[in-house]
Amino acid sequence: MSTPIDERGPQRGRPRARRFRAPSAYARTGMGTPEPHASAALAGAAPALLAGGGPPYGSLRPCAPTLPTVQTARPLRSTITPRIIEVRRNILKDNDLRARALRQRFAAAGVRVVSLVSSPGSGKTALLEALLTRLAPAARVAALVGDLATDHDARRLARSGAPVRQINTDTLCHLEARMIETALLDWDLAALDLLFIENVGNLVCPSSYDLGEARRWVLSSVTEGEDKPLKYPTIYNSADLAVITKCDLAEAAGCDLELLHANIEAVRPGMPVIACSASTGAGLDELLANLRGM
Repeated sequence: MSTPIDERGPQRGRPRARRFRAPSAYARTGMGTPEPHASAALAGAAPALLAGGGPPYGSLRPCAPTLPTVQTARPLRSTITPRIIEVRRNILKDNDLRARALRQRFAAAGVRVVSLVSSPGSGKTALLEALLTRLAPAARVAALVGDLATDHDARRLARSGAPVRQINTDTLCHLEARMIETALLDWDLAALDLLFIENVGNLVCPSSYDLGEARRWVLSSVTEGEDKPLKYPTIYNSADLAVITKCDLAEAAGCDLELLHANIEAVRPGMPVIACSASTGAGLDELLANLRGM
């Protein structure tokens, strides 16, 4: 039976930049009409400027100078940016420490942990359901599922008979190590042989957050095109296995599998690749063999 967990991350927001409006170059009179002597004064200033002299400011009535106003934006921006970087660094450091503790905990319990990352709609849940269905009768296997909202995926995976728990991140587009800690508080890890972690559908943020897993699979479906590895190289460089899903639809989707393989190789030379289909069962035996080799 699936159990939803609501993990609401801290509200993050960038400070709103102040908008600076430069005043007009010269004072205006009445309903915004320039002073009549302004044009003549400018004409009279031209010879002095060409001769290298300064403008005859005495003949004009400038408003507050615009240059100091513009310059004040630069120190403001420079003081905010390092603070944002520092906060992000602290968050990632905390996550790494928690992930290290989780990895030690998993190793002590003898449980192997595999995380799945992909963009939304690539078939993570369908593939995981197919694997759990094959593994559950003989292996002690469980799964954690991350989504912004709902427990649809957890209820779907629970049909395999494996213990499943949903993690709702609310506004966060990725799972973090602290969420895994919370989800596993009352689970006996020693009673498991294998734990899957299905991350939130996203190919950007998950690359920066270690979850203590032993292996990370990055999934890309044939319906997403061949250039996903080229657009999101970081997630491929943080993963251990590339999985091409929905391979039975390659011809219908017009996907060039050879080009997709070549793009993965270009981003991560030597990276193992397995093409599979949760619908037909193609490639599932290779994935199971990959799990047994952990």
